[in-house]
Amino acid sequence: MNAGRSRPWKIAAVAFVAALVVAGCESPKTASLPTAATRGNPLDVLVTLDPSSVAAQSIGSAGAVLIVSAANGTKFTLDVPQHALAADVTVTMTPVSSIGGLPLKGGLGGAVQFEPEGLQLLLPATLTIEPARSIPFAEQLGFGYSGQGKDFHLMPLAPRGDKIQLFVTHFSGDGVGQGTASDVAGVTPGTAEGRYQQQVAEISANARSDPNSTPADFVAKVAALDAAYRAQLQAGMKQGCDAAAEAIAQSISLSREQALRGDESGGEATLSSLLESQEVKDASAGCADEWKKRLEDACAAGDTSWMKWAQAGVIASQRQAILIGNGGGADSLAGLIDMKCAPKGWTGSITATKEETDSLSDGITTSGTTETLTQTVTVTKTVRSQSYGQDFDFEMEGAISGHYDFTRATSYHPDPAKCLGSGESTETMTGSGGGKARIVIVGDAHQVGVSVISEATLEAAGTNVATGTTPDSHTQECRLVGYGDSRDVSTTIPLGGIGFRDDLSGDDIAGKSTLKDGTITWTIEWRLTREK
Repeated sequence: MNAGRSRPWKIAAVAFVAALVVAGCESPKTASLPTAATRGNPLDVLVTLDPSSVAAQSIGSAGAVLIVSAANGTKFTLDVPQHALAADVTVTMTPVSSIGGLPLKGGLGGAVQFEPEGLQLLLPATLTIEPARSIPFAEQLGFGYSGQGKDFHLMPLAPRGDKIQLFVTHFSGDGVGQGTASDVAGVTPGTAEGRYQQQVAEISANARSDPNSTPADFVAKVAALDAAYRAQLQAGMKQGCDAAAEAIAQSISLSREQALRGDESGGEATLSSLLESQEVKDASAGCADEWKKRLEDACAAGDTSWMKWAQAGVIASQRQAILIGNGGGADSLAGLIDMKCAPKGWTGSITATKEETDSLSDGITTSGTTETLTQTVTVTKTVRSQSYGQDFDFEMEGAISGHYDFTRATSYHPDPAKCLGSGESTETMTGSGGGKARIVIVGDAHQVGVSVISEATLEAAGTNVATGTTPDSHTQECRLVGYGDSRDVSTTIPLGGIGFRDDLSGDDIAGKSTLKDGTITWTIEWRLTREK
């Protein structure tokens, strides 16, 4: 794992990776269409949120409905359709209390801010706004912005007169105000999508206020915009996977949005034909292959955070391919991830011997003790792994066995003239046992630490044999009598508690370490091979 490894693929396609928000990971940067460069005369406004009223819910591919009410009674309902998201995402909807610099002369009707900011939906959601005050139909203007008020622009409303509805293709800020299209004269949004939406909204607003306008007039004007925007989307599909993914996502969302608005005979046909074209299918297939390659690179690097982003891209690319009729192979996804991203830990063995030799003598009593515990650990498979950059943390499964030997010999030989007697005793125990073990391996590109943890124990048993002489208690004379005694002894020895560090210069970990601490000598030998 190389600290200087380039990560160009972490620049996530908006259409893909935003579909999975991985907690604790760095947010992906947003790729932009080459036709969406900032230009014109964008307008920024000052948005103030009302944090006292927030709705939050985890929404996945099944879709959901999210409802929140502002302090003034304005009600907002977000309907996220099935398949709009590739995976579970916590969506928040926060009412806006005021917008400074709002260009609409009639003021704010109601607005909400969505999180995660910039999350691109594979299908448009519907935002229904029920303002606390009445806004005349001809003066209802939808709008949107990004971030905390960047690039304010008009957005087309749904044609229904009994409800105020906007179609949400990505998460930022959306709302409705009171005014006319002339209120934003001179304002040119900074992105191609924003300019397209504002132009459609201006056509819609003028049609609402013109009693002589017909649906055919509206469709014809929007169709001309669609042709120009289609050319921009086509250019984006030739600028690499990330730009192509964004272009396809916008094509899908806007074509569905146009169908919901009811202008299918013009714009919908234009963008639908783009989605059905071979160039879109080729771009989609190319992106799917690129995301699989990114997943392979992430897994080869062994970085969990990279893997999650790449897996999100693979999942979303397949979902997008299905939506344009170019999908399939869902069964192969799980196999791809299992094959390429299965945790790669270590297998092998660890042997640890603890030997304690102690002796003492005071001229009368001499004692010598030898205690040996040998443990053998077999490391079999990975049960958990996590890595970030060069740092990694593996938990391995294994077995541990141990063998214990204990001997203590004691002799007591005082001055015979004192008639105190003498004696010898020998205590021996031996035993074996074992059980399961958990092996934790942590480290980075240069060093590794290994710990063996187990709840297993072994039982050791043996005898204590004592012989000697002792003064005869029945006489005042110095007379010694012999004695002999034998009894069973046993003990329980816990296993585990093994740890060592080693330099990591390759995939394998092998070495030997000896440590002396007073009368105790620890010897550990290990040979671990990286899983393939």
